[in-house]
Amino acid sequence: LLKENDEFTLHEFYLIKLIISYLFDDPLAAVSNGDKGERYLKGGAGMLSVSVFHYYDSLARLSVYSKAKSSEQAKLLLKVDENQKHLKVRAIIAPMNFQHKFDLVEAERHWVLGQRFEAIDLYDRAIAGGKKNEYIQQEALANELAAKFYLDWGKEKVAQAYMQEAYYCYARWGAKAKTDDLEKRYPELLQPILHQHQLSFNSLETIASIAPSSISLSGQTSIISRANISNTLDFMSILKAAQAISSSIDFDEIIASLTKIILENSGAKKFALILSENGNLQVKAITFINHQDSLLAPIQTILKSQTVDTCEDIPRKIINYVKNTQQTIAIDNCQTDIPGLLGEYLLEFQPQSVFCTPIINQGHLVGILY
Repeated sequence: LLKENDEFTLHEFYLIKLIISYLFDDPLAAVSNGDKGERYLKGGAGMLSVSVFHYYDSLARLSVYSKAKSSEQAKLLLKVDENQKHLKVRAIIAPMNFQHKFDLVEAERHWVLGQRFEAIDLYDRAIAGGKKNEYIQQEALANELAAKFYLDWGKEKVAQAYMQEAYYCYARWGAKAKTDDLEKRYPELLQPILHQHQLSFNSLETIASIAPSSISLSGQTSIISRANISNTLDFMSILKAAQAISSSIDFDEIIASLTKIILENSGAKKFALILSENGNLQVKAITFINHQDSLLAPIQTILKSQTVDTCEDIPRKIINYVKNTQQTIAIDNCQTDIPGLLGEYLLEFQPQSVFCTPIINQGHLVGILY
């Protein structure tokens, strides 16, 4: 690449190396990759990757600030200023894409300069901006950096809350290498998550305790063990559920709260709770993300009992398959080699992924989560 002077590919190459080295706690390598990548920025002219470069380059330089000599610190801040001028323009034009990035860099700058109270607000703004605009990876990073900020301040309990939220965001993003990295570097802060398999909750016992520990794959369809299901219903979900139950005695209100909690923590766009009544499966609640009416709440719940066979808002064939086999099933990109499983619902709505699991009590099917 260097011999051919392929500026576009070299721009992308050093940008990726910059991001990876920064995310996996190698700040000196990140700064070095930033220096090299800057030479090829014109290869990405007019592309969003240039702004991404300025963002991570600033974060990398701020991460080495405290250990740098005074003369070097001035240079680092000058470079961050230059990067922020670029991001500020982008944030004005497209705040949904860049404001949270600008805020996170500002938070880190205030931290290294000892301006803690200004940093506090900026970390929270960066987290909220990433979440609002569905940049889950940036929400994760902002939580992680906020955790480091509070840990450096000596506020370990506050740091623990932010680091656990970072872990959940990375997990929902699918960044297993990053969650593994956090587990190794911050085991004390992540202790409730790392030890959640030792917890026993009667309300969820049947989900976590039955079925084999293996995972068998069938094409793009996965039949997953109960032990893996217990990991998806994480500790934070359980705590939120307990709070919802303790604050309400109305059954419909409890169902609405629980389905909302599961939807939020699973990263799904739709969730259905199906319960068995006198041997017949009834759809008790459907919770979904509302993209149609901006005047309504972003998460809506329909509490209308209806039979599985008459409900048009769920994949009936998959529900019946789980009912008959009592196996958890996951499908990616509507691909499966199980004959007749997809049905009209999946073919019409084409969801990127589908997950469906039975709820078993003493060997009997009592419900299904979709």
